[in-house]
Amino acid sequence: MSDPSQPGNSALNAQANATLRVLQNKKPMPEIDFTIHTMEDGTTASTRERYNKDVQAPAVHLPTDDMFFSKEHPDRPDLAFLKDHFYREGRITEDQAIYILQKATDILRTEPNLLEVDAPITGKCAAKEYHAKERERENESGAG
Repeated sequence: MSDPSQPGNSALNAQANATLRVLQNKKPMPEIDFTIHTMEDGTTASTRERYNKDVQAPAVHLPTDDMFFSKEHPDRPDLAFLKDHFYREGRITEDQAIYILQKATDILRTEPNLLEVDAPITGKCAAKEYHAKERERENESGAG
């Protein structure tokens, strides 16, 4: 056992007592409500509700195949539904995405990949021809 009368021990005891006093008088941690956010101007907003209720909420559910496919053409996706769904930042299933990619690949494989235009060819002429072909494709696919 060590002798408390020795000079090193009294300094150690004083330090231990000071540490104990600090721990006993420690202030409690403040309660923070993470469901309320305080803005820079001092206003508060709930983190559980939409801040701007005028903006439509994002689509959070994956569409079923009944929602995804058109009623008139069961072999095609419902374009009106998909436009709205993607506008609202919605997602689709992996199978639905693969279906779209496979159908697009099939369509693009049948398309000629070389433009046939009459001479003389200028940059302006080629651009007009290209955009005319693009509009034609959009009208055929119903996406336009």
